[in-house]
Amino acid sequence: MRDNRVTRTISVAGSRKPEVKSVSKKDAIDVHFSIPNVSKRYKIGDIIGSGGNSTVVEAYDRDLKRIVAVKLLKSKYHKNERAVQRFLNEASITAMLQHPGVVPVYEVGFVGQNDFFFSMKKVEGVTLRDMLNKDASEKDLSELLNIFFAICETMAFAHEKGITHRDLKPENIMIEKYGSMLIMDWGLAKDAEGSEENYLSGTESNRFDVNESVEVTMNGEISGTPSYMSPEQSLGMMNKMNQRSDVFSLGILLYEIVSGHNPFTKAGHDNFREIFESIKHFKPPVLSRDFKGRKIRKELSAVCMKCLEKLPDDRYADARVLYKDLHCYRENRPVSAYRTGWKEETTKWMERKKKFLIVSALLITSLTLSYFYRKTAEAEISGILTVIERKMVNVDNKQDMIDKLKARFSGQRDKSVANILSSHEEQKRIEWQTAKDLILYLANTRESKVTDNQVKFLKQNWLKEIRYYLDKGFLFEADKSLDELEANVTKFSGDWEFTAREQEVINTYLRILGKVQGNRHARK
Repeated sequence: MRDNRVTRTISVAGSRKPEVKSVSKKDAIDVHFSIPNVSKRYKIGDIIGSGGNSTVVEAYDRDLKRIVAVKLLKSKYHKNERAVQRFLNEASITAMLQHPGVVPVYEVGFVGQNDFFFSMKKVEGVTLRDMLNKDASEKDLSELLNIFFAICETMAFAHEKGITHRDLKPENIMIEKYGSMLIMDWGLAKDAEGSEENYLSGTESNRFDVNESVEVTMNGEISGTPSYMSPEQSLGMMNKMNQRSDVFSLGILLYEIVSGHNPFTKAGHDNFREIFESIKHFKPPVLSRDFKGRKIRKELSAVCMKCLEKLPDDRYADARVLYKDLHCYRENRPVSAYRTGWKEETTKWMERKKKFLIVSALLITSLTLSYFYRKTAEAEISGILTVIERKMVNVDNKQDMIDKLKARFSGQRDKSVANILSSHEEQKRIEWQTAKDLILYLANTRESKVTDNQVKFLKQNWLKEIRYYLDKGFLFEADKSLDELEANVTKFSGDWEFTAREQEVINTYLRILGKVQGNRHARK
C-alpha cells in the first residue's frame, strides 16, 4: 500500500533543531517558513476582544516599534485541523485583500507546537453597531449612508477578487477616529478561486498555502449571524453561498441604516429559529421613510429591496453591480432597480447639471450677443477661445493659491483650514470642468482651432482629476474619467497623443486600479 503519511518540517526561530512531524496527507497544513517566536518579537498586552475560536490581544512589535493587534487561536482548537485551516484561511484572505477598507495583516504563522497567530493593524474606533444604537436625534442618515457606500465599495473589491465574506454585520464594521471604514473578521470568508496561484504572479513558493479543497464549514452546518443571514445561509447551504449572499446581508444593513431597525427582528423574534423563518418567508415592508420619519427617495428603497429578494438570481449579481447602482443614486441618475419615466429622467439630468447649466446659460448668452454684434462664425469661435483662456488662467491661479495654502498650513488639522481648502478646490473644479467641456466642444466642431497649449492644459489637468479621485478612494469615478480621457486622445491626433511621461503616469493609475498596463496612444 502507498504510504499516506507526509513529513512536515517546521523551523521556529529560537529552537536549535527543526521539529519533524508526521501527519496524514488529508490533514496536512503546509506552513513551510520560519516565523519568529511571538514572545520575542511581540510584547503581549491586554485582551482586546475574544471570539468563538480566537482571542485578540494588544501587542508591541519590538522590530518595527509600533502597537499592533495579535490574533491567537484558542488553545482548545490547536489540535483541530479544520479550526486551524479556518484560522489560516482568514489570515490568507485578509492579507490578499489589500484595500483601504480591509485591515492589513503583517505576519502569520505559529510558535512552538501549535500556537497559531497572525498580527495586524490595531484598529481604534467604534463599530457600526455603536452608531446604529444611538438615539435617532443623534444619528445622521447622510453619514451612515456614506459609511454604507464605503462598505459596498470594499465588498465590490473583494467580490472582484472572488472573495465572499459570509458574515457581514454592524459588529464587523469599524469606523476609525477620522472616519475611515474597515470591514473586520473574515473568518468565514471563502475564496471562489481557492488557490493562491490565481493572485500571485511568477514568484517562488509563497509563505503558506491553503489547499483548494479546504472548506471552512461542513455541508449542512450553519455559520454566521442569524439576523444578517441570507435565506440560503439560514438553510445551512454554506457551500452554495456566493456573492449574492453577501448582497442580501448588505441589503439588511442598508434597511437597518435607513429605517433604524433590522427588517427580520423588529417583530420581537428572540431565537434563531424564528429569525430563520422570518428571513425565509417574511417580506419586509418597502422602505418609504427613514428613522426620523422623513421620506426617502424611491431609488434608494428599490436598491435596498432588490438586495433582499428571497431568490439569489433576483438580487444584484455582486457588490460591484450594487455599488454601481448606488453611485448612480448618489449622482441622481436612474438606477437599474427602479424604472423611471422620461420626465423623471429629464428632471434628474437638470438637477445633476444645475451648475453647468447656469454657467452654460451665461456662456450661451455671451456668445449669442457676440454673434449678433459681429455676424460671423469666427466671432463665436473667438468668444469660446477667450472664455477657455480665461478659465485656464483661473484654474492655474486657483491651483497656485491651493498649493500656497497647503504649504502655509502644513501639518495643521484645523477645521476652518480644511473648509477653506475645500472651497478653493470646489471653485477650481468648476472652472476646470467648464474649460474642459469647451475645449472638447471646440475640438469636435473646429479641431483646428484648438491650440497646442490648450491640449497640454487639458491632458495635465485631466490627469490631476484622476489623481484626485484615486486619493479620495473614488475608484469608480477614477476609472470612468480615465476611460473618457483615453477615448478623446484616441479620437484626435497629433499633439493629443500621450507623451512618454504622460503614459508613464497613466500606467501608474492603471496599476492602482488593478488593470493591465498598456502603451496605447504612446507617442513614438
